[in-house]
Amino acid sequence: MILIRWLPIAILQAIIVADPPSRYDFSYPGQLNEVKLDALAVHKYCGGRGDAVQRLLGCAVPLGAKCIIVLPKVESMLISKAQQDRVRRHEVAHCNGWGVNHD
Repeated sequence: MILIRWLPIAILQAIIVADPPSRYDFSYPGQLNEVKLDALAVHKYCGGRGDAVQRLLGCAVPLGAKCIIVLPKVESMLISKAQQDRVRRHEVAHCNGWGVNHD
C-alpha cells in the first residue's frame, strides 16, 4: 500500500482528474453527502474502489437515490481548493451514472 505521507507532494499535485462527459456533468438530483478527509484517510477509505491513482483523491458510493462522495480536505501543500473542486465534479458524475472505467 502506498502511504500518502511518503509520496512527493508534486505527485499529488500533478494527478490529473478526468473531466466527466457532459451527460454526467450536472448536479446530483438525489441526496448527496460529502465527506472530507485528510489525504491518507481518503486513500484508506477509497482504496478498493477504482483506479489506483484516482483513488488517492476521492471516490463515490452511489446508494440508489443517495450518494456519498469522499473528498480530500484542502491542505496547503497537498490539495488546493481548485483540485478539491475538480475531484468533487468528477465524483458527482459517478453519482450520476458515470462508470468506474470512465467510459
